[in-house]
Amino acid sequence: MNSASVSSKKESVPHRWKMALLTWIAVWPTSMFISLILKPTLARNFPHVLAAGVVAGGIVVILYWIAMPLLVRVTRRWLYSEKKA
Repeated sequence: MNSASVSSKKESVPHRWKMALLTWIAVWPTSMFISLILKPTLARNFPHVLAAGVVAGGIVVILYWIAMPLLVRVTRRWLYSEKKA
């Protein structure tokens, strides 16, 4: 791999703070939704630690395959915009 290809890849990576903000925007409502849906059912049938693991798994699935791809697509122009000098 030459330095030109590495340089061009680095230029297309969004700022970390932007990705952190998008992640927070996705995690907050997703965690509330998953907890609302799964906790009542899981609380009766699973120990707390296992229920928390199932809720966390549901959050990860929604974030990875639905929420983050959608947010990245919707915010692409802002996410990949260059800094203005």
